[in-house]
Amino acid sequence: MLKLIGLNCGYNKKKLLEDFNAQISEGNLTALMGLNASGKTTLLKTICGILKPISGRVELDGEDLLALSYRERARKISYMPQMHSIVYGTAVIDIVLMGATPHLGLFDSPGAPERKRAMEMVSLVGMGEKASENFLSLSGGEQQLVLIARSLMQNSKVMLFDEPESSLDYKNKHELLSTIREMVKTQRKVGVITLHDPNLVLNFCDDILLVKDRRILQETRIDDTPLNELEALFSGVYGEVEISRLNGVYVVSKRMDPLMTKKRVYDVESLYLMVMADFRRSGKRNLLITGSKRVGKTTLLERILLDYRHVGKLTSGLLQDSKDRMRAVILFNSHEAPVVVGRKEGSKMVPIEGVFDREGVRLIEEELLGHPEVFVFDEIGYLEKDSSVYLTKVMDVLNNNECIVVLRKDNLAHIREISEMEDGFIADLDDYQQI
Repeated sequence: MLKLIGLNCGYNKKKLLEDFNAQISEGNLTALMGLNASGKTTLLKTICGILKPISGRVELDGEDLLALSYRERARKISYMPQMHSIVYGTAVIDIVLMGATPHLGLFDSPGAPERKRAMEMVSLVGMGEKASENFLSLSGGEQQLVLIARSLMQNSKVMLFDEPESSLDYKNKHELLSTIREMVKTQRKVGVITLHDPNLVLNFCDDILLVKDRRILQETRIDDTPLNELEALFSGVYGEVEISRLNGVYVVSKRMDPLMTKKRVYDVESLYLMVMADFRRSGKRNLLITGSKRVGKTTLLERILLDYRHVGKLTSGLLQDSKDRMRAVILFNSHEAPVVVGRKEGSKMVPIEGVFDREGVRLIEEELLGHPEVFVFDEIGYLEKDSSVYLTKVMDVLNNNECIVVLRKDNLAHIREISEMEDGFIADLDDYQQI
């Protein structure tokens, strides 16, 4: 148990945090949240001893950590700052070996046991194949994983992370936070992480310490707190928000006047938040994404699928010649070579008779064997409209599974069985994102 007792933190005796009290349990990832300049990084630096507190104590299992020497404290606390200071070429394995320093004598060097453990930590975060590569040659997400491995190598009970996802793309953010959460759980660490995005906090963390006006506004256990109380909590700091939960996934969106959300261009994250909030409020099981060509249907779909681990997906695509002229339409998934379902005749694409009913149904059945959390069709169009066996199979999947379907707006009339289904919510992206 990590205890913060009456902490007053700041610089040159100017307090940024006052009378800070909290208890943080092992095996839990606790989010430290607040507006910019609210003192989050100052608190982390105080906990790990980089900054000396104006007053107060930091205890781990009853021991005063701030009374320990730097080396002794480093054996108990690791700290991953927002930006690393590694500016020279060093092998990944050597970066991880730095975590052994607190456990070595002043003139000792890492030996075979330390190198073996470092390799285990590199492999644990999925970077084993890049152990000998130059750290600076890695992507931002890979560098962060290596630094997590270094923190694990330090073998400290308390792990502090200061906005580790801030420079990463959507995919790497989710992968990094999943790794951190897994490490804290399986290694029984005390984890504290600063994050700005409430969506990430609610979906990856166990507890929240929300800072406002130099104090803890509230200490919250996420899964034990009703949605309306979470909304009130975040609204008190960030302005009015709405929170919904769909199949265990929290969605936080800014509450807006519906009239203000039209005729604007949104980035994919904002679009995702609005669509998922509307979908949740509809109470429907299946999400039907539609809109004009190039409005962002597949981009939105890719963002939504980051929330799922097991996806059964069928995707249609185009086969083009060397001059980018469309020659055929193909149906494929992650396990199969492309199957041609339509060819160009004159100025039109026409279906190849029987292919959807034969190959399309087979692909659906193979994907269903994996028991996916969500089944995805991207996209269904006019070529399928005369394939009765295939459409019957599609409707069977929609009626018995959670599904996401992408349809071009000009195809809605051709696929009435889908567009008019009772348990489907239609998200027309032209209504959300008009230029």
